[in-house]
Amino acid sequence: MASLFSQRWSAFASPERTKVSQLEFNATPSDMAEIGDGTTNDYAPDSVSVLFANNLDKYVPKLRAVDSCQQYVGDPPSGLCGSSNVQARYTNNPGGDACLTFTNTYSARFLHLEQGEPLRDDDHSDEWDWGDIRDALLDTWPDCNMNNGATDCSLGPQQTQHSTLTCP
Repeated sequence: MASLFSQRWSAFASPERTKVSQLEFNATPSDMAEIGDGTTNDYAPDSVSVLFANNLDKYVPKLRAVDSCQQYVGDPPSGLCGSSNVQARYTNNPGGDACLTFTNTYSARFLHLEQGEPLRDDDHSDEWDWGDIRDALLDTWPDCNMNNGATDCSLGPQQTQHSTLTCP
């Protein structure tokens, strides 16, 4: 389950309600999580990334770092905020040029999470595991509707990556 959960996934409902989470493996210390909403917005306390970071903080040790890119002025230590992520740009601003243009348009429907190894495994002895991410997502988006209409909030398979759909 951990390897499946650690892949990128999306929650599907309808185009106007679709919520997307991209779970990435970061290069930061293993006790770190950095969350962005996919925009270039700096301080945005109402951002879904701040809500998710606060929710995740409830499940992980307080001595570990969980940062939202929109929580305060300036990027968190690694600056891995997802603002150059094409899916984030498209989700936040579908009418824009997702390949070439950053966006400050905010939809509250995209989360980009850079996570250390302890958040990807099944071992809760270090007080972190993939269930913490799951629980924080359910707290953030409690009305989830995943897996093409399923209502059990289980995670689907990794998204298909279409090689013919690339940015210049």
